[in-house]
Amino acid sequence: MTHLQQARRLVVRRRVIAGAVGVAVAGLIVSPSGAAPTLPSERVEPEVTICHATDSDTNPYVRITVDESAVDGVGAADHFGTHTGPIWDSTLKAQHISWGDLIPPVAPYHAGLNWTTAGQAIWTNGCTIAPTTTVAP
Repeated sequence: MTHLQQARRLVVRRRVIAGAVGVAVAGLIVSPSGAAPTLPSERVEPEVTICHATDSDTNPYVRITVDESAVDGVGAADHFGTHTGPIWDSTLKAQHISWGDLIPPVAPYHAGLNWTTAGQAIWTNGCTIAPTTTVAP
């Protein structure tokens, strides 16, 4: 058997093994209703809408929707564990203080980040800061 024939045989063998593993894995993933198998690419992770902190005093938050795993606090580099500063106010930037995200509770992981009355009001307002009105004396 030539080197080229051996290489082709190895490629065919790998494809057969990969296909068998794929079928075995697909057979293990079954929907709760017992219906057709659900492939990993078809699974839908719950999403969470948060107010993501920016570095702008004129627009301190942007509203984004992310996978739950991006805000559950499990593992490194998710919003809950890295964007932990206080709720924005107009004095923070001058003090070189980064404000944090506003994240609603994610059960069973945490009760939210900056989920105070003020944080909830900003979140409810589409992640925009309600303008304050001043009354002339």
